Amino acid sequence: MLFLYFVISILFLILIVVIVLQSLKNAKVKELSKKIRLAVRNDDVNKIEFNSNNQLEGIVKNFNKLVRLYKDLKGEVENLNVDFTKSKDLEAKVKQVEQVVYQMSSVTDVGKKVTSSLDIDTILKHLYQYVSASMLINEINLVCKKEESEKFIFKSIKTSDKVNSIEGKEAFSEKSSILKWCIENEKEVFLNNVQRDYAQYLLENPKSLEGEVYGSIICYPLMLDKKRIGAIAIYSKQENAFEEDYHISLIKSLASYLSVAIENTNIYSLLNDNYEIIEKEKEKSESLLLNILPVEVANELKNQGFAKAQQFDDVSVLFTDFVGFTRISQNLKPKELVGEINKYFSQFDKIMEKYGVEKIKTIGDAYMAVSGLPTADPDHAENILKAAIEIRDFVKNQKDQGGLFDIRIGINSGSVVAGIIGIKKYAYDIWGDAVNVAARMESNSEVGRINVSDTTYFKLRHLYEFEHRGKIMAKNKGEIDMYFLNDEASENQASLEL
Repeated sequence: MLFLYFVISILFLILIVVIVLQSLKNAKVKELSKKIRLAVRNDDVNKIEFNSNNQLEGIVKNFNKLVRLYKDLKGEVENLNVDFTKSKDLEAKVKQVEQVVYQMSSVTDVGKKVTSSLDIDTILKHLYQYVSASMLINEINLVCKKEESEKFIFKSIKTSDKVNSIEGKEAFSEKSSILKWCIENEKEVFLNNVQRDYAQYLLENPKSLEGEVYGSIICYPLMLDKKRIGAIAIYSKQENAFEEDYHISLIKSLASYLSVAIENTNIYSLLNDNYEIIEKEKEKSESLLLNILPVEVANELKNQGFAKAQQFDDVSVLFTDFVGFTRISQNLKPKELVGEINKYFSQFDKIMEKYGVEKIKTIGDAYMAVSGLPTADPDHAENILKAAIEIRDFVKNQKDQGGLFDIRIGINSGSVVAGIIGIKKYAYDIWGDAVNVAARMESNSEVGRINVSDTTYFKLRHLYEFEHRGKIMAKNKGEIDMYFLNDEASENQASLEL
């Protein structure tokens, strides 16, 4: 605005001078005209001196005013030019600051995405999306250590949706050799002319890097607390694709986030592996616990740290014993003896599980089980008798095929107390008169027979046929009514059920 005002004023001055010159054609006017032209051409002239008549003095005064105005305007214009230059410099600096702030904000955003993932492929995809939008790139390569081992993983990405992976020794191929140098030396690599500058890092020609010819490479080591995590490399097919200060600073910032992310994935992987190991060991422990304790009791022990003893008023107890075991065992090697017992007892366990009968323990060659606990079962007597019949038949079949053992079986029904004993090696056991009587039923049985007490007989007499043996003397119990299961009748019953 000031400059325009200055130009208009000069034009107005010249117009006045021309008018005066044309109206007053004398020597004074010519002299004045000469001085005016000189003043206009010479910026150093502050005013003109002129002795003339009053008419010309007015013109001189006005002209001198215009000269002063010109000087003032010229100074203002010069100041404006200086301010304008300063404004341009300031604007450029503001743009630089804005660029840095934007870069920091963008890096922070991608850093959050990178560190929030626990999958390296996903991390690399996030990284590729950001870097490819910020730089002229064709590929990103990553080499990192796998968990706590010394094994390396090589990953390559050329598009945002596909990651190629190589593990083991092949991770450091010719293509990743620059990454290896970067890791070993813990220094960045900046190549804006691969063909010319590659040799300063490796004493070999870059060849074709597995079919790809690249013009520019940035490679940066991944470190975390002085620990080598790996390295990342950015490839561009164009030479001079990167700005050293700006792009190295960018990759450095991203490398910090990437180092944390990879370490997080390794920690997570280790935790997951350890969790799987713990779960497997837990399953083993629970399986072993269930071999010792009933399910309900085991759960109570796990949840509360203890299991209360309980009384069960109506259960059935079974005892089995191999006939002549002591004599037979003397003729067997310990390993053979254990193998034989294990074969029989393993099958007994399967039979008990089939009928919902709870194995309590084995004592030498004796096998003890109970039906009707820890969950009450109105059919406990029938279920345990079915199990006894199947055990008897199994042993008989084994004997017919050259097996070593014969068996006696005894069953009694009544009331027992059940609970856990021991603090280091848990044992679930039952106590009560019903247990003692069941043991006497077994010891007073015969080879291949199932001997039951009167309490069991009265529960099953409507389902099976029994032979009353009369009162039999039992150790520490006196005379007790005992009953043999009628084998023929039981076989017929079994065939009907089938």
